Amino acid sequence: MERQLLKDTCVRENGGSRYAELFCSLSKLHEDELDDGSGNALEEFKYIDSSTALGVNFFLLYEQIHPKANIIFEWDKSSPLKVGGKSNIDIRVQEDKIITFYESKFLEPYYMCNSRFTESYSLKENYYDHWKFTDEELVSILRDFQSFTYYNASQLFRHLLAIVNHIVHNKDLYKDITSVVLNSISWKMEDEYLNLLNLSRRSRSYAIKRMNILKQEETDVKDMIQRFIDHYVTDIIPKDITLSFETSTYNNNVSLINNHKEFKNRYFIR
Repeated sequence: MERQLLKDTCVRENGGSRYAELFCSLSKLHEDELDDGSGNALEEFKYIDSSTALGVNFFLLYEQIHPKANIIFEWDKSSPLKVGGKSNIDIRVQEDKIITFYESKFLEPYYMCNSRFTESYSLKENYYDHWKFTDEELVSILRDFQSFTYYNASQLFRHLLAIVNHIVHNKDLYKDITSVVLNSISWKMEDEYLNLLNLSRRSRSYAIKRMNILKQEETDVKDMIQRFIDHYVTDIIPKDITLSFETSTYNNNVSLINNHKEFKNRYFIR
């Protein structure tokens, strides 16, 4: 599907303006988090067609309804490798003894492909010493994560490395934590939005095929990441912490924000 068509449809059906107010006010703390994040997040949250706005809107509403939840936007406290930049994870939520890291997607899965690894990921010496895979295993791991067509498996692998590295290097920060979750949360295109695109028969067939591939890849990535955790992670993090991977959709989680009517209308959730 064409990126511009997806974005233009979102804007058109929301009144024609790309700019939209947040459903909740943004605190100075959260504003600073967005400002410090990568990808111009402080500007992006103003756009109705951006994944930043979707995530910020949802989790500000969540924070309002669940005041004990500690939420951080654009979490960037750890790096996947010893070289290169830090991983930038969209949202971090801590509730009691559970920390969940969310990688958030809106329209991207419907026009983007799985990202590629840079050359630095193929060199074993660039990984921290607690990673015990061999050179041959690393080649296989990267090949598996790179094999996905549309689902953002490679990005999730980079985030997983950063999260595990942060746990290993900052055990004191996790002494009261029992569960750490990496959650790939995305917006699901429902039939109403697909119809609004006014696609030709051929383009609609292609779009449906892509959506079916995404659905299968979501299942496959869950299995693959869990195998990776079982083989390479369980033995290097504290024994009293469980690390897991989940996938979810905003569509299926609107009950967590009390089925906020304006949120559902803006994001075509019925």
